[in-house]
Amino acid sequence: MAYSLWIYPVFEEVDITNSAVVGVVTSKEYQSITNGQFEKLASYNEGSLSENDFVRYDLHGVQGFKGVVVKFDLNLVPVSEERSGGGHKYKYESVYRLSLNFVHLVVFLIIEACILLFGWYFLLWKPPAAQIEFEEDVLRNFFAFETGENASSNLSVEERVELLFRKFHRFAKDLSVRKRNRPALLVEDEYDVQYLVFALLRMYFSNVKSEDIAPNVLGGGSRVDFSIPDEELVVEVKMARASMTDRSLADELILDIARYQSHTACKTIIFFVYDPDGHIRNPTALKKEFCAASDKLKVIVVFAPDY
Repeated sequence: MAYSLWIYPVFEEVDITNSAVVGVVTSKEYQSITNGQFEKLASYNEGSLSENDFVRYDLHGVQGFKGVVVKFDLNLVPVSEERSGGGHKYKYESVYRLSLNFVHLVVFLIIEACILLFGWYFLLWKPPAAQIEFEEDVLRNFFAFETGENASSNLSVEERVELLFRKFHRFAKDLSVRKRNRPALLVEDEYDVQYLVFALLRMYFSNVKSEDIAPNVLGGGSRVDFSIPDEELVVEVKMARASMTDRSLADELILDIARYQSHTACKTIIFFVYDPDGHIRNPTALKKEFCAASDKLKVIVVFAPDY
C-alpha cells in the first residue's frame, strides 16, 4: 500500500497534468536545462534574434520523482506562422514517458523481504524442543525454591509434587506472618489446605481439576480433591485433627484407595496429610504401609511437617 502511494503517478494519464510531470517541469533542474533555450526561442520568434544566432536543437532529459522516473523529449518543430524578418516560427513539442524507479523498487523489495522474514521469525519460528524443555525446567526449579541436593532437573512428576508438599508447612508458616497490621493468611482447616494446594499445583500443571468425580465402591459417586489428567495423577488432601488417630487415618486411606482403583484417569495417587500439630504418632509406618497397599495404583503418602 505504501509503495503504491509512492508510485501513484504511473497510474495517471501521462501528459502535462500528470503529478510526476508537473513535479519535474516545476523543478529547478528542469528549468536550468530548458529556460535558456526557451528564451532564445521566444527572441527568435519575435525577430529580435537572427536566424544565424539561433541554434536549433531538441531537449532531452531524465529526472526522478518519488518512486518513478520521468523521461522527457522536447522536439523543436516549425509552425505555419511566419516570423518577422523571414522564416517560420518554431515551438517545442513535449513527449513524456514514465517508468518505475528501479533503485526504489529494489529497496522496497528488500524491505518487504526483511519484514516477511522478521514476521516469520517472531510469529512462526519456535525454539527447539530441547531448549523449551530446558527453559521450562529452569522456571519450575526456580518457583519450587529448590536448593542444594533438591535442585535436580531430573525429578519425576511425583517427586516434584512430593517436594512441594514437604515444603508446604514452611510455606503456610510464612503466610501466617504479615507486616503493617495486615490480616494474616491462616491455615485453620482442610479447606484452607485445599485452597493453597490448588494454587501451588497450578504453578506446575495447567490442567488441574478441582473436586473431580470419582467412582464409588458402592456404585455411587464421590469427589476427589484434585486430579491432573495429563499425568494420570490424583491428589487427596487431608488435615489431621485432634480426633484423628493413626488407625482412623489408615481407615480413610484404605477407603480412598479402593475408590481410586476404578478411576479411569488415575494411575498414581498422592495423599497429602498436613499435620502441623503432630496428631499422627507414627507417620513413617503409615507411609511404608501404604506405599505397597495396591497392585493397581501407585500410592504415595506425604506428611508435612515430616516429623
